[in-house]
Amino acid sequence: FELFADAETLDKDIQKAYQAIQQERK
Repeated sequence: FELFADAETLDKDIQKAYQAIQQERK
C-alpha cells in the first residue's frame, strides 16, 4: 500500500489477521 508510510508494519498486521482466520476455520 503506497498510502501507508510503514507498509511492512501493516503487512505484519495483515499476516497476523490472516493466520487468526486460518486457525478459526480449522
